[in-house]
Amino acid sequence: MGPGVEENAVGMAGLDVSCEGDASTTDNALVSEFIAGNDEAFAQLVSRYKDSITNYLNMMVGNYDVAVDLCQETFIRVYRSINRYSNLYQFSTWIYRIATNLAIDEMRYRKRRGQVFYKNILGNRRAADDQGREFEAPDVRRTPSEEVLRKESSRI
Repeated sequence: MGPGVEENAVGMAGLDVSCEGDASTTDNALVSEFIAGNDEAFAQLVSRYKDSITNYLNMMVGNYDVAVDLCQETFIRVYRSINRYSNLYQFSTWIYRIATNLAIDEMRYRKRRGQVFYKNILGNRRAADDQGREFEAPDVRRTPSEEVLRKESSRI
């Protein structure tokens, strides 16, 4: 085989196949640029992760609007604590850990407040009626008048 036969045989003559990528596009490089004062680097990180984190949070909490709020809070926390990020680990691992912790906190808060994401429990089941309304749990609390009557009855 003569010189250049291998390149022509593979069909990659003149094609740069080195593994070195553009350093400015890696997450760690963007974090370093942001720490150095480049706000555009943070905007690139947000655009890179916002959709996947929103979807991840939506899967966890089962409510898209809450997931969007938690995603925003995730990026606020990243913005405030970017100096604590250690590049020994992947940036994606760090940001997903922040998002996970926020989702867990939200679910604990909802549990304490007696609010449950019913879609997580029931899935996307529909009510038996023909109008296709989603399941709504009945309010079993006493009305104010029933509560007054109960308190007055207990005094007697």
